[in-house]
Amino acid sequence: MFSVKNSLQFNSSKCEILTVTRKKNPSTFPYNLAGNDLVRCDEVRDLGITITYNLKWDSHVTQIRSTANKCLGLLKRTCYDLPDTRARRALYLSLVKSQLSYGSQVWSPESATLKKRIEGVQRRASLWILRLKRGA
Repeated sequence: MFSVKNSLQFNSSKCEILTVTRKKNPSTFPYNLAGNDLVRCDEVRDLGITITYNLKWDSHVTQIRSTANKCLGLLKRTCYDLPDTRARRALYLSLVKSQLSYGSQVWSPESATLKKRIEGVQRRASLWILRLKRGA
């Protein structure tokens, strides 16, 4: 076994199995590590990107959108009297936009609904940066 040969130790309670397939009933072959059965899961978060068994990105987009909305809300509450548009834009790009674009090469929004969800956060941020009212 490779891990024993190279003196690597794995914590089997932290390991999970994610089967990526188009089959409706994937094989449920039992995997074990050091005599312990591994748990199957439907989604895994790795390096900040949520991967599901069917490679749909809805849950990932929901998570990053939530994080970006929280950051934008924090900026609106703490920097409400910041007069400089360039400073607000810099804050947005460093704190909010970075959340939205992290790993986008992997999960690139494939459907129009995912794009609209992300654009909604960007639209709200644009209104805050330019100090416009909603519907203006």
